[in-house]
Amino acid sequence: MAKLCVPPGTEFGRLTVIDEVSSAGAPRRFKCRCQCGLELVAILSELRRGNTKSCGCLSAELRSRAITRRNTKHGDSDSRTHRIWRAMKSRCNNPNASNYDQYGGSSIAVCSEWQKSYEQFLADMGECPTSKHSIDRFPNQEGPYAPGNCRWATAREQNRNRRDNVMLTFEGKTMCLTDWATELGIHERTLRNRIKHYGWTTEDALSTPVGQKR
Repeated sequence: MAKLCVPPGTEFGRLTVIDEVSSAGAPRRFKCRCQCGLELVAILSELRRGNTKSCGCLSAELRSRAITRRNTKHGDSDSRTHRIWRAMKSRCNNPNASNYDQYGGSSIAVCSEWQKSYEQFLADMGECPTSKHSIDRFPNQEGPYAPGNCRWATAREQNRNRRDNVMLTFEGKTMCLTDWATELGIHERTLRNRIKHYGWTTEDALSTPVGQKR
């Protein structure tokens, strides 16, 4: 019997040669075992050229890695965190955004690291914890969207941190307008309108039941 030109144990990529498969008039073929445990028959010339390196598992892994890199690069655009990142940049950069005047038009900016990279934003902030949370500039409401000045917060937490929030003292107790609204069971907007738009005193605003005229 002719000596094998490729002895058992020879490796080609992830494949290890087991034995030659005889087939008259056909290209020389060898049974191989892949690192994943599967066996296959491969043409010798394809093994030597590097065209066959595994049972197919290598190509599958490479495709998976490419998809992962692509999703990371584009920021997993279906996630809530990515949508919040896009909206944050829009209200600070896009004059056509409905709330641009309150943000970009009021000199609220996004730091350069977050402006350029969703990955950096994600690394600094982590995933948005729940559907009830969104990004909040804290502790400095006048400051930028940047590491150290942002947190994930619920609507109630953000209302306490509003730039236009006010502290009210009534019957010897001082709280922000949002907390007074919660304690008294009066809608925050109602209290805000009573004080800022209708000019009510703090006592009238907090003591007058809803639906009753001052």
